[in-house]
Formats: sequence, structure tokens, C-alpha cells
Amino acid sequence: MDNSPKLLKPYYEISETFFRLNLVGANLDKEEDIFIIGREGDIELSLIFNESISLVNLAYASPLEVRNQFDFEPSDDDVEFALKHLDYTQGSIKMEFSRLNNPTLMIPHCLFEGDLVDAVKKVEAFCTFEMSEDTKKEKFEAYLEFLQEGTQNLNEFINSEYDLRPPKVVTPYSIRQDFDSKLYLEPQRVKIAKNIDIETFCSLCGVGIGNEIYYTCESVEYSYFSEMVSYKVTFNDGKEYWPYRVLRHHYLSDAIRNKQFVVTRDAIQRYEEEYLSVDAGIKLKTDNKALDIYKLFTNIPSQRKPELLKLCMKLAERHIKLKCYYPDALELWNMLVLEYEDDYDQERRVINGLSGANGLSDKQFRKKFDAWTKLS
Repeated sequence: MDNSPKLLKPYYEISETFFRLNLVGANLDKEEDIFIIGREGDIELSLIFNESISLVNLAYASPLEVRNQFDFEPSDDDVEFALKHLDYTQGSIKMEFSRLNNPTLMIPHCLFEGDLVDAVKKVEAFCTFEMSEDTKKEKFEAYLEFLQEGTQNLNEFINSEYDLRPPKVVTPYSIRQDFDSKLYLEPQRVKIAKNIDIETFCSLCGVGIGNEIYYTCESVEYSYFSEMVSYKVTFNDGKEYWPYRVLRHHYLSDAIRNKQFVVTRDAIQRYEEEYLSVDAGIKLKTDNKALDIYKLFTNIPSQRKPELLKLCMKLAERHIKLKCYYPDALELWNMLVLEYEDDYDQERRVINGLSGANGLSDKQFRKKFDAWTKLS
């Protein structure tokens, strides 16, 4: 491994990762195999953002969901202008006004105590261009008051937001909402190589960068139509706040749909050290087609072979005929998973029905493989 080219970039595309792993001793047939070992949890995939995004630190603010309280409608002139000059469609206009009438507003923690939902008295919305001078003055004064209060803890205020500039690699988090309390729950890190259920997919609104976790957000005035609407939150203690960030769920789901997957340098290095190291057990490759299965399985019982061992020897022989070299533990495990696909528990990474009542895990299999292939 010491003679292999050095990993210099912070992340690599899937095609580059496929080429790299094969270069240092893996046996992958196609780029999609990266996702197979990712589903096994052996290598971690990340997402890369190719657009600018406003992020709000979880430690600084919480989302406040407002539903079915407003009924803004665009004027005919605004619709005509947007269709002609701004690349809108009737569908996208309808979607945008659904968001404007049902916003999820980001509220800084310094403005309330206890549960956010209980602390809020009411949420109002105003047509920006129809606001009175008194209301505009009230909005400005509330903003100044918020700045004075927010900057009392300067370090927290400075780290409250992160303007993501592409390209940027992130770790996705699912942040689900408790529908009874309306509060958002603790973030859960998502393994994107695995199959993501619909509830998790729809709650992808957090990203990890360094040691911090952020909500994926947008400015309240993010578009032609949204500039027409302003929101005011009034708390039970009389305090007022005009939010300027709204929560957005589409960034991560769009990145997954667009297959913006990468593998970080650290993830590749961990995989190489654990699975492809020359010192990490037997890794025999040869162009010699006259391969003997007993030269791989060198330490097997002389009397009765376990059924699992017989199966592994059979699969290894199949592998040798197809690829003309000895399989390693990972390759043989993947063959077992395919052989018992219906009995494979993906969450537990266990093949049910093999090696006892609790099934066979990948770690248990590696120990058995190491024992069977131990050189005498």
C-alpha cells in the first residue's frame, strides 16, 4: 500500500473511487459496486452541493411550522410577468404560494424560553408593498432590538449561520417533526448508500460540516414572489420578531435524486486500511488459472467440514473459475449475501438461517474466514 499513489484531493467522485480501489487491490466489476459496499456500511458516501445554500446552526435556532393561516394569491399582472420573464410555470407559481402560505420559519433560541410552540402567541403575515409606514418602522425597530440581544453572545451569533459556497461536501441528517408537539426532534445521521424510507427522505433538512449540524434554509425574500410577503412572530411575553430565514427540505433530496455522491479522502483511507491492507490477512491474486481451493482454505478440519465452510468453498470455486484469483473475505461475504438475498437483514447486516439461531453477521464471518485461511 505504501507504493500506491497518494490521496491528495479532499473527496473523489464515484468513478474516481472505483478506479482508486481497484488500483490498490480491490476487485470491483463496475462503479455501482461502490454502492454495494456502501450499503454494507464498509465505506461511507457523502453528498456534494453544487449551489449556494444558507445554513442555520441547530444550536442557534429552531423551526416553527405555520400551516393554513394565510391565503396570499398573486395578481394577474404578477403571474403574467413571471411567466414571460422569470421562467416560472403555472405549476411552480402554485407551489411557491403554497410555501408562502405555509412557511416554516427559523426562530433564534435567544428570543424564547422552553418549547418554541408554547412560547409563540401568534404569527402574522403582511403584503410587503402594502405595509404602512408605522409597520415598516416597527419591523426596523424589532430588527435592531434583535441585533442588540443576539450580539450579547457574540461567539454564538457569529457561528449562528453558514453561507455554503459550492462545491462543498456534507453529511446528510434527517430531522423529523413530532406531529403532536409540532417540535423538531434530534437529528439522525443518514447513510445515503442504503435504501432510505420515505419518511426519512422527506425529513432531510440537516447537514453536518465539521463538528456542527445545520438546517438547510433560504432567505424569506428568496424570489420574485416571496419578496411580496413578510412574517411577524409575537411571543407570549410581548416580544416581536420578523424572521428572515425559512426551512427548506429540497436541497438534500434534490442532491440524492441528481446522484451528487462522492467519497471523502478519509473514508477511502479507512476502507483501504481495514479491507485492502497487505498486512490485514490473506490477499492472493494471480494470473495462474491452475488455482487449488485448498491453497486458500489451508486450515480446515480434517474430519467433518462445517456446512458453512462447504458452502464457502463452493462459492470460492465459482469465483476462481470466473475471475481466476482467490476471493478475499469481503468478496466471499458479498457472494453469500447474494446467495441468501431473501434471508439477509440489511439493518443488522446478518444472514438469517446461517450459523445458528441468530444468523451470521459479517464480523462473525470474517473471523471464520481468517481462521480457515490462516497460513500454517
